[in-house]
Amino acid sequence: MTIINSIDKTIITAVIFDLEQTLLDRRATFINFLHKQHERWAEKFAGTSVDEYIRFMLSLDNNGYADKAQMYQQSAQKFGLPSDSGLALHVDYKERYGASPVLYPGVHQLLTRLAKQYKLGLISNGRTIGQTRKIEQTNIRGYFETILVSETEGIKKPDTRIFERCLQRMNVQAAHAIYIGDNPVNDIEPPRSLGMQAIWVDQGIYEPTAAANAVIQEIAELEEIL
Repeated sequence: MTIINSIDKTIITAVIFDLEQTLLDRRATFINFLHKQHERWAEKFAGTSVDEYIRFMLSLDNNGYADKAQMYQQSAQKFGLPSDSGLALHVDYKERYGASPVLYPGVHQLLTRLAKQYKLGLISNGRTIGQTRKIEQTNIRGYFETILVSETEGIKKPDTRIFERCLQRMNVQAAHAIYIGDNPVNDIEPPRSLGMQAIWVDQGIYEPTAAANAVIQEIAELEEIL
């Protein structure tokens, strides 16, 4: 279902995306990682099934916003691992997370078609090594003229400066750009305040926002608008 409010596609020359929970299925990516992490640590996790481990970690994750160091300390305590295991598991996460990322269905087809008509950009909060790994492993880098990762830039959403920096690098005025993302506070309100249009990908996690120009439930629906 697509709810169109006030999209003016006639003036759009640039389409800028969020990464996680917009193009990339963060939950599925994290589950992939946890499966492999449990395998690597199978000896220490003796007596704890992979399903139990994944359920516990997801219960702490807060849609990706939870402090990972604290999560791993809690998991070590929960499953009776050696005292230094929380730190070691967190290091393992920082070094390996994002190696098996999962895109939502149809992302490559969508980006291929959009790239023929628009300049494409990407703005993602997160650690440089992890976000870069996801971008490379999913083979989406080539679609984008500009990619900004918050750790690299020293600015993160919802700070409007990271959106302004992206527009500047793409040589696009705010009025001619549209942003697509899943978090109303990070992805919808800041670009709208700058005069950009914005499309909210409603994953059923956040309260509805009136700031978006349009609302979609799946990224593939974007073609209905653009």
